[in-house]
Amino acid sequence: MRFSLVAPLLLAAVVASLTFTSAAQAQHTYGWDSFWHNVGVSAKRMNHYPEPFIYADREAAREPFRIMVHNGWQLQNTVLDAHFNA
Repeated sequence: MRFSLVAPLLLAAVVASLTFTSAAQAQHTYGWDSFWHNVGVSAKRMNHYPEPFIYADREAAREPFRIMVHNGWQLQNTVLDAHFNA
């Protein structure tokens, strides 16, 4: 009875150790591949550096002026009580 209980436990331990070892190796490989992928992405990003940010920077610089123009138009075209005093 004791022999039949030890064999399945030993088999389960061997399978578990092989599973965890292969998962750790796969994670290590993924990390290495991920590192080199990020190196490639960074190199491409550096080569195209100013282009992605030019339009966003232009919009950020122009937005306060657009707000001022809109508020000035609003003030210019608002009919106030002073317009109706005789």
